Order: sequence, then C-alpha cells, then structure tokens
Amino acid sequence: MALESLSRSSQRAFGDRVLDLSKINLEIIGYAVIVTLSVIAHLWGLGYMAMHHDESIHAWTSWRFFTGQGNFTCAFGNAADTYCYDPVYHGPSLYMFTALAYFLFGDGDAQARLPMALAGIGLVASAWMLRPYLGRRGALIAAVLLGFSPSLLYFTRFARHDGLMVLWELWMVIGIFRYIDTGKPGYLYLLAASIALAIGTHELYYIVFFIFGLLMLVRIIAETTWGKYINMVLGGLVGICAAIGILTMVFYVPLPVGEGLYLGEKVFLTMVVLLFAWASSFAWDPTPVVVPRFVHLWRNERTTLWIALSILVGLYLVMYTTFFAIHAARLMGCMRVWPTGSAASKNLHAATSRGTTTFCCWVCTSHSAFWRRLARRSTCIRVAFRCRGYASGARPSHNRPLKQPLM
Repeated sequence: MALESLSRSSQRAFGDRVLDLSKINLEIIGYAVIVTLSVIAHLWGLGYMAMHHDESIHAWTSWRFFTGQGNFTCAFGNAADTYCYDPVYHGPSLYMFTALAYFLFGDGDAQARLPMALAGIGLVASAWMLRPYLGRRGALIAAVLLGFSPSLLYFTRFARHDGLMVLWELWMVIGIFRYIDTGKPGYLYLLAASIALAIGTHELYYIVFFIFGLLMLVRIIAETTWGKYINMVLGGLVGICAAIGILTMVFYVPLPVGEGLYLGEKVFLTMVVLLFAWASSFAWDPTPVVVPRFVHLWRNERTTLWIALSILVGLYLVMYTTFFAIHAARLMGCMRVWPTGSAASKNLHAATSRGTTTFCCWVCTSHSAFWRRLARRSTCIRVAFRCRGYASGARPSHNRPLKQPLM
C-alpha cells in the first residue's frame, strides 16, 4: 500500500511539473534552427543523384553483406562467406552502418547514403560541445560551417567513408580536450569509441593518430622536467625536416632510405605539425594539466580506464571480426581468414550443423544477414538453433537486389 501510494504520488508530481522555459535562450534556438536546416539539407533528395563509382561499390558490397551473399574478398587474397576486411575498400564500419540502413528502411540509393548524412547532422550537433574552446558565437559559426560548407555537405551526402571519418575525428578532439579539462568519464568513453570507429572506417587514422599523437607528445614533454629543452629540440627537428624536404622535393636528391615511400612529403608534413606544436607551446597555459590528469586516471580511476579500453577493443573486434564470424582477426585490421572450402571452414560449418552454440554464435553471420537474426533472436542459444537451419542449406528470401554496378 505504501509503495502504491508512493508511486501515485510520484506520478502526480511528474504530471504537475511545470515546463521551465527560462533556460531556452537565443543560443539554443539558434542551434535548433541550424540542426533543423542541416537535417533538411542532408536528407532532402538524398536518392536523386546518380551513384558515383565508389558509391556503387560500397552500396553493392553492403547489400551483399546484408543479404548474406558469400565469396567476399578479404585481406591477403583470402575469401570468406561473409563480409571481411579488404584494405582496398577500407574499413568495415561503412558497410555495417549501410547494412543497418538497408535493414531498417529497405535497399536503395538514399539508404546507402543515409549513414553519411546522419554523420553530417551529427557534426552540426557536436559543435555544441566546442563552446568552451570557441566561445558561444564561435561554436555557433562552426555549426553553420560544418553543416553547410559545400565540400562537407557534398561528402556527407556521399556513400563513402569521408563523412564518417570527419565525425569520428571531431569526436576525438572533443573527447580528449573535454576529458583533460573536466575529468568526466563520459568524454574518455567518447574518445575511446571515436578511436575505435576511426580505426574501423578508413586507413586515414594512421595520419590522424600521428598528428594528434605528436601534438600531445610535445605538450607532455613541455609539462615535464624536459620542458626546458623543448624549444631547442623542436627547432633542431624542424631544421632537419626542412633540409630533407628541400633536398627531396626541390632538388630531387635521392636518399639512401625511404625509396618509394615519398619520404619528402612525409617529412614536410612532420615539419608542419612540429611547427604548429612549437607555435602552440608559446600560447598555451604552462600549468601542467595533461600529465596530472592521466596520472590521476591511472592511480585513482583505473576502472574508468579499463571501461574505456574495453569500449575501444570491443568495437574494434566486433567490426574487424564481422561480429566474430571471422576468427583470426589481427591487430590494426590485418586479418588472415580461412578461405571458403578450406578444412577449417568445413569444420566450422560441421560444428554449426550440429548446433554447437559456441561455434554457431561465431560463424552464424556466415550464413545469412546478421541484422535480420539480431532483430528476431535475442539470446545465443536461439541464434544457435537459427543457425542450424541455415547450415543445412536453407537460405532466406530477400528483396529485389540493387542493380549491380558497372565495373
């Protein structure tokens, strides 16, 4: 009786609550208008444009993954019964998000571009979290530029990895800086998730991590006892990079190392990043913030660190193993999979046909579209029984296929 009275009292209190509109100001209204216009700009007529060559490949591969087609080409020239990572066509996140769009809304040109369009809308909304660094007006202007810049608007309506990658990069910036400033675990989790998604989207993450890592390394050194040598060290490194860049890019002097690796361009990029870090060192507050934050994380909030690492590793494994259908995934997306028809593949199929739960949960996506099964079966045991039917040769019926792209 007491619980029932308490429940009714809480319901009445919630129902009688007055909506507080005093927190709504011109800034919030401005963001609401910009996000609304961004939704229209990104979604209006999304399927009207003819597909670009790259778009057709991504849409077709995603449809094959969604409908459970086999004979996918993987890294190292292997093949698999379900989607697997091939560096020629970049990371798996695009194909998984596109397969989800097909599952929710059916297949089509607009659905193939939908994940990138949503990423573009997410860019605009994420500008809200840049206010501590750009100011209220600066963040509002950034939201407009992120939403309606012609180049960004084009590539966030384009079925390629660009729009997704830009969103992950922005989330990395927000996550690292906001975590250093506030120490809130949510920002560290955002950083971990964005890093994993970037790794699972495009090999561009190598250069992104290099730029972020070099800037962070300079800042960390500046906060230690070695900081008094930072100007001398950075000046020397910039001079060395400039000399190598001039020799290789202006006078075309061959070097004994780095042949075929475009060493001059990479050295020039390193010089630019070092110059930016050097210039920033004169502007930032010399009070140590990065080292104390991460020392505190390791000593006092180690659980938060393990959760963040679990998010990073978990997302990575789910993407690069195609929901654990590909067993031998290696670090950084370099996978070696069992070819279709090999002894290992046959053994796995035999284990699946016997209804072995463990193997079935790992290879189930090799037999049909993962998203259909995920929506209909909620436990590992039920997935195992579902797999048993597909292992015997039964195949689900699918909607009409997308038109195969001209190669």
